[in-house]
Amino acid sequence: MNPRVGVNWNFSPEQNVYLSAAYTQREPRMTNLYNASNAWGGSTPQFKRVPLGNDVYGYDFNSPLVKPEKMLNIETGWDYRSEIYNLSGNFYVMDLRDELVKSGQIDQFGAPIDGNAEQTLHYGIELEAGMKAFDNSYGRLDLYANGTFSRNKIITYNYALND
Repeated sequence: MNPRVGVNWNFSPEQNVYLSAAYTQREPRMTNLYNASNAWGGSTPQFKRVPLGNDVYGYDFNSPLVKPEKMLNIETGWDYRSEIYNLSGNFYVMDLRDELVKSGQIDQFGAPIDGNAEQTLHYGIELEAGMKAFDNSYGRLDLYANGTFSRNKIITYNYALND
């Protein structure tokens, strides 16, 4: 279930403001847990290792090392639309728990191994402006520009260094 709630207020025919909140989660891809195409080269499954006895280990396939990521997204914005101009601005904050990231480790082929960052924070502002340059019997030309200014921070992340 991915609940989402929002409010939109059209305070004039040209302008509106909105606020929304959403929660979602994403399961790791199978290749995050085990890359079967590299099995011939000794690819290691990303599951908890369990002793089977006599220095032999197996894997507990009910205990993956990579957990699902969870995200809370909150956005607010303003939009203006007229016959000629379009302007909009949006501010967002995304709080992720157990975000799927590269762990800093590599497999036997040098490819990064995925892991989880316990908490990350992504926030920013998105701006868009557009205008109708001309619209006549020869055609129509609309000009648009957009930009995003964001910060992405790792709040909590445990990683292991190979010594």
